[in-house]
Amino acid sequence: MVNITSRVSMVAVGVPVAAMVILMSVFGGFDRLIREMYRGFDPDLMVVPAQGVVFERGVFDIGAIEGLRGVERTDWRLRAHRSRFWRGPI
Repeated sequence: MVNITSRVSMVAVGVPVAAMVILMSVFGGFDRLIREMYRGFDPDLMVVPAQGVVFERGVFDIGAIEGLRGVERTDWRLRAHRSRFWRGPI
């Protein structure tokens, strides 16, 4: 009787542990896959204004930047991050 109880207990502990190991391995693989997929969207260098949100296009000589060795392309983007805070009663 003890032998059967021990085996049932081992299976009851072993199956969820094995499932968690497999699940964590799958999630680790998805994490790497997603990072590699979105790596192309993140620039190696981003120039942002020190104050304010935008700056004038004439501030930079894009031709000089594009002429640098190792620069494949340049692009103008307007990025906006907004946060909303609720200031009501808690």
